[in-house]
Amino acid sequence: MHSVFSIGLIATDPIFKIHVFKQKGVGELARPFGSAPLFQEERVEELKSIQELDTNLKKAGKKLVMVDFYAEWCRPCRNIAPEVEELAGSFDNVCFYRVDVDKSSELASKYGVSKVPHFIFFKEKEVVSEVVGATRNKLTKAILEHTGQK
Repeated sequence: MHSVFSIGLIATDPIFKIHVFKQKGVGELARPFGSAPLFQEERVEELKSIQELDTNLKKAGKKLVMVDFYAEWCRPCRNIAPEVEELAGSFDNVCFYRVDVDKSSELASKYGVSKVPHFIFFKEKEVVSEVVGATRNKLTKAILEHTGQK
């Protein structure tokens, strides 16, 4: 059982059935036994500062931008992460980013993020919608609505 996670395994909690381990570039992370990494593919870029977000919003121009505010310790965030990756692979006309609220509290504060997961949608650098909670249907609906694909 431990061989799958042996490289970075720090501890195992059999009561909650999670492994705590180090992942390259992520730090300590708890995952259910046998679960996939928080973000397997890099279709969603990590943002670490207000300046990075501002730069990417400017680069996006008229495209819709979705920013996923998450925390590594948040189970709903871990559960929705693969769904966000799938959405990023499905919508070429949308820019997808993520912000770890524990590492980028300045960004979370600026946008009033107090619960995670929290998704903020921008168009032409302005907030056009927000979704709080891990619901793929609401995310898809917001994307379709703001890209004119209803």
